Parts: sequence; structure tokens; C-alpha cells
Amino acid sequence: MLPSNTNHITEQDSVENTQKQSSNSNIYQIINNSLSRRTLLKGLTAGGLLGAFSSTSANKLAFAVTPTAASTLTFTPVMHGTDETHHVADGYNVSTLIRWGDALNDKTSDLVLQKQTVDTQQNQFGYNCDFIGYLPLPLNSQNSDHGILFVNHEYTNSELMFPGLTPKNKLKKSVKNNLILRWRAMELQLLKLKK
Repeated sequence: MLPSNTNHITEQDSVENTQKQSSNSNIYQIINNSLSRRTLLKGLTAGGLLGAFSSTSANKLAFAVTPTAASTLTFTPVMHGTDETHHVADGYNVSTLIRWGDALNDKTSDLVLQKQTVDTQQNQFGYNCDFIGYLPLPLNSQNSDHGILFVNHEYTNSELMFPGLTPKNKLKKSVKNNLILRWRAMELQLLKLKK
């Protein structure tokens, strides 16, 4: 749902010139460079045939379709894991653009956990970003300074949203207003961004 003060994409947005282009690859370029269609199809075919062969035969087949080319990634990936640190590959940095409860317009302020209402959440950024997509403006450009951010907020954790709730008591203590507020935090949001 678009906040009431969100500007819509205009024809001017789609034809304006961009002056600065990012030198970093976008996710589509990284994926396209890392996986060719042929390598993907070989892997899927091998996976489908695994059940038809003994483990020894399957291992030989899987080895035969393993790509031998070096990775085309231009950075050293970080190790997988979960801890309190936001890990980023060397040479890259990260900063928070927007977070749950940040005000989207002048109708409300940023999140105050103990004072949440349906009306305030309606005008704040949602909870749990499940999918994030970016459409650069002008359309069909590589511009990273101006665009539309699509964010799907998949689900909420009521025990984190409402003080006093726990995983064990949240079903008994949740009230209708909490449910509606949680729905407001799970909507698809579109944000127009300009650096």
C-alpha cells in the first residue's frame, strides 16, 4: 500500500538522464555470471537421475557435470552462520536504509514499541522483509541513485512486537487490535528512493 504522500512514477522519471552509475555488479549480473543455463540444466538433469542409479553411479554422474571453470564472483564470499554481527564481503559496506517502524510520512513518528496502534503502523515501514526488489529509474537503466523499492513483509512475530507476549502465551493474550496491527506490518510496500 502506498502512503498517501508517495509520489507516483511520472513520465519524467522514466526518461530523465542519470549522471552517476554504480561500478558494483547488481545481483542479476552476479547470478548470470555465476550460473550458465547449460550448467544449471546439467545439474538439474543429474539431480533427477540420482534416484535411478546406485550411490556409486550417481556420484560418478554428479562429478561428470560439476563445472570446472573458476568462480566469476568478484569478491570472496563470507562464511555462512548466525551471530550478532552483520557480515559483509571485504571491499563492501552495509548501511541501514530503512527499518521496521520508521515513519514513511508526516502522519506519524518512528516506532515506539509500547505505543503501537493500527494507525501508526499504517504509516510506518513494515516488519520482516521477505522479498526486496529494486526497479531503477529511469526505467531500463542501471541507476542505483533513483528507483522504486518493492518490499514484501511476509510475517510477524507477535512476541517481538508486543511487550509481555512470549511464544507460549501469545495465543491467549493476543487481542483483535494486535492482529490487525500485525496485518498492517505485513503489507507489500512501495518506496520511491532518490539519493
